[in-house]
Amino acid sequence: MPNFVCLAYHRITAEAMAQADPYTVTPVALEAQLGWLARRGYRGVSISQALAGSGYKRPVALAFDDGCRDFYTDAWPLLRRYGFNATLFLLAGRIGQAADWPEARGVPLLSWAEVRELAAQGVEVAVH
Repeated sequence: MPNFVCLAYHRITAEAMAQADPYTVTPVALEAQLGWLARRGYRGVSISQALAGSGYKRPVALAFDDGCRDFYTDAWPLLRRYGFNATLFLLAGRIGQAADWPEARGVPLLSWAEVRELAAQGVEVAVH
């Protein structure tokens, strides 16, 4: 079994309410983390790539849970800037709706069109 680290995120937002969630970071913090990884020779990969043995010397699997739209608007552009990939875990029955759980109530979730676009660009899509 390949050896790798996995970093997991819920949301990428500066909203104060979301900051109580330890798996939520601001876009500025995510960019700082990705830059730190890149400068040290890490490569952001999907979970499947990591499990298959990505071929990179220092892979780090990046996982984003719940399918909030901020992955599309804030996280994915940063990941692309650094040449990183990720796994996006969706709540299949909630695509195109809004979150209804306390930590993200009312937050828009990805649409099917956005999911298809992300998948076509190489994001690994999985069910949460």
